[in-house]
Amino acid sequence: MRICYVASDVVVPHHRGASTHVYEVAKNLALLGHEVHVVSRRTGWTQPSHEIFGGFHVHRVFRGMLAPTPRSTYDTPTTQEEGRSSLATTMYRAYLRTAHMLYTAVIATHLIARNRLDIVLERETSWGAGAIAAAITERPVVLEIIGPRYSAISVRKARKILVYTDSTAPALEAKKAVVPAGADTDAFRPGLDAEEVRRRYNLSGRPVVGYVGTFAEWHGVPNLVKASKTILEHLPTARFLMVGPYYEKTARLVREADLTDAYTFTGPVPYPKVPLFISASDVLVAPYNPIDQKAFTFFPLKIVEYMACGKAVVTTSSGVIPNLVKNEENGLLVKPGKPVELAQAIARLLTDRDLAERLGRRARDTVQEEYSWRSFARRLERILTQATKGREPAPKDKQEIRPKQNDT
Repeated sequence: MRICYVASDVVVPHHRGASTHVYEVAKNLALLGHEVHVVSRRTGWTQPSHEIFGGFHVHRVFRGMLAPTPRSTYDTPTTQEEGRSSLATTMYRAYLRTAHMLYTAVIATHLIARNRLDIVLERETSWGAGAIAAAITERPVVLEIIGPRYSAISVRKARKILVYTDSTAPALEAKKAVVPAGADTDAFRPGLDAEEVRRRYNLSGRPVVGYVGTFAEWHGVPNLVKASKTILEHLPTARFLMVGPYYEKTARLVREADLTDAYTFTGPVPYPKVPLFISASDVLVAPYNPIDQKAFTFFPLKIVEYMACGKAVVTTSSGVIPNLVKNEENGLLVKPGKPVELAQAIARLLTDRDLAERLGRRARDTVQEEYSWRSFARRLERILTQATKGREPAPKDKQEIRPKQNDT
């Protein structure tokens, strides 16, 4: 199968969760023998407009169409106040959903026709670009919905709507197919030797609490800072290994709480190195605290990666997380926005190593059984195959022209 994956709002590769998701979907479909072309976001001239890596093609589109825009950095963390927009922001979003969407649709149409692609997989924040390209080229389209934002055009055109939790898009039941996302269980696995990471950050011989993420407000990291003060009163040798970008606001909170000596902020690390940083921690935490709990339908990739490494996890009962983490079975759940409960759960795992190891083993089993990217790709393959039924795959044109690798 030859697949056009339209994810024009996402930079590939990048350290953000959305980028990891698109990368893993494309890579694992390619591993199954499919030809995958990803239409992704281009943020600067140093990024090639086309390249091949991970076994798939990436074709990048500027937000300014022919050039980057001032808002194209992709390096600003999400806040819970995004809905409170200025007029300029509102106009910019309208542009992305109209003019830029149509421009991306033209790019995708050309790509489909030139490479004789069979089907379109569209990420919902492409705002219908994939659906329009599919309509023009008479290809089927499967819509991938991660959150609450999606285009009515895409919904109407889609033969199937891929969601990662049953609570996503409840009004679209007739077309929905629930396929949970996951982790690379070969890369994220127990037993990795992370002593070099511990030595580098002076963590050897200490109990370590780890966090990996972007420090967006709804990730709830301020509650971890509050909880850590209580933890350190009882376990003064404990340390907090904080991995990821956009940590500056959290670092200020740590300084204000006079906890600097207990915290290490690494900044972003290359994705292949993330498993080592998880393995360098004894307990992993994901203290999600979204304002709107009912709207929190995002699938928590970081938790799956923690669990794949066989680590004990403390997280909150936000959104769909209880579907993944079962309290006292494969992790510990606390109420969101409750630093005292968070502190108690973390301290319990740091002091009860038998419990931590038991939860970690079961966490790994859970991911292997239900949440690997490999199993995800096989399920998605079946959905895409079903969507193409009744249409013969386009024959390969021996004279087709492809852009050269790394062509700018």
